[in-house]
Amino acid sequence: MRSPVFATAWVLGTFSVATRPAWAQADKKAECAAAYEQSQELRGSGQLVEAEVKLRICSDEACPSFVRTDCSGWLEEVQRDVASIAVTAKDGSGEATTKVKVLLGDTVLAEELSGDPIPLNPGKHTLRFELEGADPIEKKVELDKGDKGHAIEVSFASKGGDIPDVAPYASAGADEDEGEEPKEEEESGKPGKLRPYAYIAGGVGAAGIITWAVVGAMGKGEESDLRDTCSPNCAKSKVDSVRTKYLIADISLGVGIAGLGAGVALFFLSQPKGDDDSSEDAARMDLDVRSTPGGGFATVSGRF
Repeated sequence: MRSPVFATAWVLGTFSVATRPAWAQADKKAECAAAYEQSQELRGSGQLVEAEVKLRICSDEACPSFVRTDCSGWLEEVQRDVASIAVTAKDGSGEATTKVKVLLGDTVLAEELSGDPIPLNPGKHTLRFELEGADPIEKKVELDKGDKGHAIEVSFASKGGDIPDVAPYASAGADEDEGEEPKEEEESGKPGKLRPYAYIAGGVGAAGIITWAVVGAMGKGEESDLRDTCSPNCAKSKVDSVRTKYLIADISLGVGIAGLGAGVALFFLSQPKGDDDSSEDAARMDLDVRSTPGGGFATVSGRF
């Protein structure tokens, strides 16, 4: 005959075994329902990678049929829309390496490169790539829906960057003092850039002198005719004509002198520089303008 204690234990054990499947089914249904709801929230916010995880849960055979049917259909859509990246990397020596950690913010997407695409949500991301012994690299990427295997290449330099032994633009054997700017080579025997302006100024000056001489001579001639014919009762218009010619002549003389002076100065400034130049042999030019009873004349003399 069994004791009362043994009978009680046998009854409790039999009840536990009989009720365990019911508890497990209840927990699974709760998990399915939670994954069902969460998948839609994640999908609506664009978190397709996270939504795919939940949809796999509620697509399980243990979930109610209507839940499983909906989740299976949504899973196919999410798998179609989720993006992915394919990363290749080179180390500081230019050799291919897979020992690269891939991060999105604080989330580790991959501890190292396996060759398989890394799933990512569509949108803009800043990815960080880390390789031991090298400075990390950050890259920005924008992925569209369904952008599969988006290629990303990263090349690492050794920690702190490579420092070249010789400055890339340094001249071999250069011994110039640091900070000294290189001097422009002067072409020996050729006039400077101001020489054309010297000719222009000289031409303007010569034209002014010629105009002064011609118009002055015309005014002088008209004045002489008025003295011989009508002085002192000549018409005002004839007197004004003579005065106008003298005014034009005076202005032309000023322009001529200024032009020739500027031309001479520019000519000297544009002289070619040579090692044999000396103060005694330097070019010299003299301008002489004189008036005469019939007008005037100008002379230019010099040594070149």
